[in-house]
Amino acid sequence: MRLRNRLLAAGLSALLATPGLASESLCTLKGEVLLAKLQNVLPGQWHVHNTFGTLSFNGRTMPLPDGNDAIANITAGPRGLQISDLPAAGPYDLSLVEDARYSLDLPSKQVLKNGKALFGEQPDLLSDDEIRTLACGDYTPQLHAKGQFQDPEGSVDFDLYLFVINSGSMYGVVRGELKSMGGVAKRLIYFQKL
Repeated sequence: MRLRNRLLAAGLSALLATPGLASESLCTLKGEVLLAKLQNVLPGQWHVHNTFGTLSFNGRTMPLPDGNDAIANITAGPRGLQISDLPAAGPYDLSLVEDARYSLDLPSKQVLKNGKALFGEQPDLLSDDEIRTLACGDYTPQLHAKGQFQDPEGSVDFDLYLFVINSGSMYGVVRGELKSMGGVAKRLIYFQKL
C-alpha cells in the first residue's frame, strides 16, 4: 500500500496548500490556460514507477509484476509538451485530452487474485474515482502520448495515458501492443517529479 499512501499524501498536500497557492490550482483552469500552466509546471525529470500490469495473448490475460522503474523527461517547446527517455526513447508529443475523456481499465478480480498468488502481495491500484477524488473530480487534467519503439521481440505501438494529480504527481496506464506476437500489455504507472 506504499503507492496508495504516496498518492494520498500528494492529494492531501494539494488540498491543504496555502491560500496564496490555491489560485494556482490546476482544477480551476481549462483549455489554453490549463495547457499553458501545464507547460510551465510539468517540465523536468520524473521518476516513473512501473507497477502491476497485465499481458493479454491468445485470448488469455495474465498478471505482470511491478516492472523496472525509469526516468522520464518532460520538456516544453514550440510543439508543446513532449516526453522522452522512457523505454521508448522519444521525444513524443504529450497532449492535453479535453474532449474524449478516458478511464483506467483495471484488471479483473481474477487477474488480481492470480497476481497476488504469483507475487505474494495485493498490488496498489487506484480507481478512476479515487484519482479524481485526489485531484480535480471530473475535470482532472488528462494527458496522452503515443508512439512506437523497438523491443527485443519486435516493434511495439504504445499509448501513455496520465491523470495529473498535481504539479508533482501523475498516475495512469501505459498500453503496448507487440504486433509480431499479437500481445497487448498494460501497466499502471506512477510519475513523481524529481
